[in-house]
Amino acid sequence: MGVGTPPQNLTVCFDTGSASMWVPSMTCTTESCNRHSKFEYKSSSTYQAASVSFTITYKNGHVGGNVGSDTLTITDSPLVLTNQTLGLTDSSSLDFTNASCDGIFGLALPALAKDAWQMPAFFRMIQQGMLRDPVFSVWMDPNPNAVPAGEVLFGGADPSRFTGHLHFIRVISQKHWVVPMNSTVYVNEDPVELRAFQAVLDTGSSVITASTADANTINAAIPGLEYAAEDNLWVVQGGCQNVTSLPNITLLLAGTPYVLTPEQYVLQVYHRPGNEVTELFCMSSIVGGGPLYTIVLGANFHRAYYTVYAYDARTNTPTVGLAANVRSWSASASPDRTPIQNLTYMAHGLKVPSEAPPPGADSTDLEGTLLAAAPFVDESAWQLLSQSDGPMHVPGQPTNLAAVKPADAALKNVDVQLHSAAQSAQIQDSTGHA
Repeated sequence: MGVGTPPQNLTVCFDTGSASMWVPSMTCTTESCNRHSKFEYKSSSTYQAASVSFTITYKNGHVGGNVGSDTLTITDSPLVLTNQTLGLTDSSSLDFTNASCDGIFGLALPALAKDAWQMPAFFRMIQQGMLRDPVFSVWMDPNPNAVPAGEVLFGGADPSRFTGHLHFIRVISQKHWVVPMNSTVYVNEDPVELRAFQAVLDTGSSVITASTADANTINAAIPGLEYAAEDNLWVVQGGCQNVTSLPNITLLLAGTPYVLTPEQYVLQVYHRPGNEVTELFCMSSIVGGGPLYTIVLGANFHRAYYTVYAYDARTNTPTVGLAANVRSWSASASPDRTPIQNLTYMAHGLKVPSEAPPPGADSTDLEGTLLAAAPFVDESAWQLLSQSDGPMHVPGQPTNLAAVKPADAALKNVDVQLHSAAQSAQIQDSTGHA
């Protein structure tokens, strides 16, 4: 991503679990900043400082600095977003030292932004009529070591990156991309009961995170895994050669089954006692420490399923579309990315939740806001996720975001490559997303 005029190239992690955008500032002298590219704001003719400072505290680490605005240039066939506010960090903790990117490009929903400057850039793209359709799509290479690691496409979806049909699910949070989930998951055909009843799609997480109780329940139900108390991990018995003998896991999101094979939910990692790298071992990517009633679906899930994040400006409705990923990286076979309007023939309509939260349950989203059961949405409600001349406004947010008719806009469909498979495992905030 280019920042400023002329553009200065910095890398960012596209994070659907965060609203904020920030990059290291030229004034930052911490070790974590020195390991990354910094934004030389004094060299940008379009930079404007704001009299606002910020601090973001994550589960592991923190960043802080000052807010400014400048021009963003995304990819070589550029999507140019002017006057985008972003944080310039002048301090960051050691937790970010080995992050695979210089900064964060937040792609959560607008209500997560606690301050006006944190409004996600995707929604400003919609405001300025820059996208063919108000969507962005994520494809991650099923190979976790692939370079590039995948692709983010703004303004459409690429059918060469997935197989079968896209199934669209209505999002049930105003802050995160949360979808309803059946509390029963399946290990092969055996049911496993959890407390979680919703899942959040989070590209910034490197693993699948659940509450400690739910993570232990799932892992204990998988024959061939054993608990390694010294590392607080569930590992494959007998080593990585036994991964293929493990069972599949099936999640039901709004009634539709999504299967993860053992190759998709097991991670190959090296044991590093001290500074020495020793043997390779395989561990379950389903880890504890997450929200009580929520499962966070991170990079492992995105490597298995192509994900379309969409926003209907007329009804203020976010939705998520899912389809099985293609198996390997290749140049796109589509000379022109398919707009979301043309994806309706592939989709089976918006899915409805297979079950609502139990009566009286203290169901909360990741920020502690009470969630109502998701309304049922049938296919007639799927009237193309297109821009309109109605206001796009999230309660409690500034009302200066107005949707633009496609005819008034220079419509674009822009893709960017994910530069690293690491997906910033070190970056975790208080919601548990990485």
